[in-house]
Amino acid sequence: MTRLIVLRHGETQWNRERRMQGVADVELNDAGLAQAREAAEELAGYRFDAVYSSPLRRASETARIVAAPHGLPLQLDARLSEINVGSWAGRTAEEVREEFPGQQELYFAGQDYHRSAEGESAAQVGDRAEAAVADIAGAHPTGTVLVVSHGYFAQLLVSRLLGLEGFGNRLAALRNAHWCDVRHEYGRWYLHAYNLGRDRVNDVVGTADSPAPRS
Repeated sequence: MTRLIVLRHGETQWNRERRMQGVADVELNDAGLAQAREAAEELAGYRFDAVYSSPLRRASETARIVAAPHGLPLQLDARLSEINVGSWAGRTAEEVREEFPGQQELYFAGQDYHRSAEGESAAQVGDRAEAAVADIAGAHPTGTVLVVSHGYFAQLLVSRLLGLEGFGNRLAALRNAHWCDVRHEYGRWYLHAYNLGRDRVNDVVGTADSPAPRS
């Protein structure tokens, strides 16, 4: 059995301002660093066999903090990066709606679309996410692996692994420095827990403040 703990990075200033980040390389703010340290404490008792991370700083900084107690090297994989939102990076959802009025409606209807003319679609992210996880599971067929990535990426990944329709819109947003637990056994992936963190470490399935797509 392969067990993946998929952890979202800690907070950034753009998260606090509710600005889309995508592949913009925004670093953790002070609250995000504190959240990463809290996640490290909660996950210290896990026996990880490997740690993989998106190369974007907000993820890799979180991963280094959480990986430190385990003495494991950090393996960066660009396929674990957040969805590329192109020219929408740095904008709020309200600002994007002025340019693309139907964006939220498409999301909640479970339809796919490119995040700006230069950005990616959810299907493209799902493809690279699934490929990355297939390689990780293949390298660790009986191990527990920490994967540090991003909010919408995690929604897309879990949805793809479970065969859910809607391009991530059937799952609540993963909170900053919260994680989910997915396991591959009996030939398929199972979700064992979602949105866990210090405030809800004993929950089976947590909820987020909003189901709206955030990156």
